[in-house]
Amino acid sequence: MTKKSIHIIVGLVLALLTWLLFGDSQAKFEFGDAVYSMGTIAKTAAVAVLMAYWWITECVPLFVPALVPLVAFPLMNVAGIEAVAPNYAKDIIFLFVGSFLIAYGFERWNLHRRISFKLIKTVGSSPTRILIG
Repeated sequence: MTKKSIHIIVGLVLALLTWLLFGDSQAKFEFGDAVYSMGTIAKTAAVAVLMAYWWITECVPLFVPALVPLVAFPLMNVAGIEAVAPNYAKDIIFLFVGSFLIAYGFERWNLHRRISFKLIKTVGSSPTRILIG
């Protein structure tokens, strides 16, 4: 068994333990107009623990923990897909994704180095000129 697969299993076990540890209470909590049971809060905490563990250990690609709620919340009856999915399709998310893709392209083709070398060649290498450039 590889180290990554062990971390995947440990994350799932920690999430399950979180759910079982906090999910038994019948307490209800009010947040604004909504009322949540302790079971719903425990399920949400379990998903958060799973996401945090996988993100910290990097046992899966970093986009996977971000997508866990999209799959887990409807399966665990925390929220329906129609309530969860719109949070992944906001305008600002697409702005960030587009920016990250452009930045990846710059890095992949060393465009950031080409731009900086051209800038230094044009304005000079003194700190003041580089700052102005």
